[in-house]
Amino acid sequence: MDESIFTDHVRDLLADNFDDSHVVLKHLHRVVRRHLKKIGQWSLPPKYLDYAGESWEKSDAMDDLVQDVYLTCILKRLTKLGEHLEKSGTCEGSVHWKIGKFLSDRQEKGNPIARRVFRNVRNASESLVDSEKATCSCGERLKGKSIVLAIGQDSAETAENLESCFSEHLGDSDFIKSVHRECVASWRLIEIAVESRFSQGLTGYKLDDLVKLLGDACKRPGIVSATEADGDDGGDKSILDLIAETRTTQNQQRYVAGEELAPWIAKLTKHAENSISKPRIRARVLKSLATVSKLIEEGQDDRELSVRKLAERLGMSKSTLADDFARLRHQDWMQEASENETES
Repeated sequence: MDESIFTDHVRDLLADNFDDSHVVLKHLHRVVRRHLKKIGQWSLPPKYLDYAGESWEKSDAMDDLVQDVYLTCILKRLTKLGEHLEKSGTCEGSVHWKIGKFLSDRQEKGNPIARRVFRNVRNASESLVDSEKATCSCGERLKGKSIVLAIGQDSAETAENLESCFSEHLGDSDFIKSVHRECVASWRLIEIAVESRFSQGLTGYKLDDLVKLLGDACKRPGIVSATEADGDDGGDKSILDLIAETRTTQNQQRYVAGEELAPWIAKLTKHAENSISKPRIRARVLKSLATVSKLIEEGQDDRELSVRKLAERLGMSKSTLADDFARLRHQDWMQEASENETES
């Protein structure tokens, strides 16, 4: 049984024993794979969780994901997990809960329009059920596989018939521009549309089918701008902000703008060389730091160098670049904490 692997690993980390890292990472691979299958992401390209690669099995995306899960769900929460251990003697449930939340956040990041459309369709459907204008045999919270039926009906329309039923709405650009927005008015609009289709003979639908139909319509040219699709991803903020965030206290972050950055970049480079165990990730982080260092040497004003521009120059996504700097921030904190404990 593997029901105590996370608990045992956290207990070892708190005791400064790192010998079982390979065991927990191997276990984490299996756990993450199960979670991906559970949320319907295993058969989809990694890009839907904002990772690069053809598939989870034929690329390094799975290794990247597992490393990020380990960092976010275990290392960053070590103090909190230690508290769980003291209270209950286990932290398995807490780690699994955080993994689920982390993957949900990645879904949002990788395909934000689809996630917003899903929430709107779900809210609209739940409202129809609550007002007894539709029925659903599932529990209180509807899921992608849930079937929503018009009153008195016992089967849902096929995906093909669903497209025909909503053809009028799909041709209305104002309607489609609204259904992906995150607000009450958007899901109310979907609720009204579904109710009108019920009166026209729609028997029912599977939640995922309606989400896909509306989500695909949102991808049509001119419907959703690049800004709406990406949301506020921080792409236009200065690279200086990312560098400042590698500092561990607010006081340290404040004076970054008034100092020479080269020495701090050099320190981060040395730290990355010594602390990032995954060769490919280490090489990527070192390349990013080397590029920043080169730009500084060339006289680039770091206040004018945006995260977006640096990501384009490096040929990587903005989110990957931000995650790498977040990784440096956390590892720096871990190192300083360890040094402080040693000195005391």
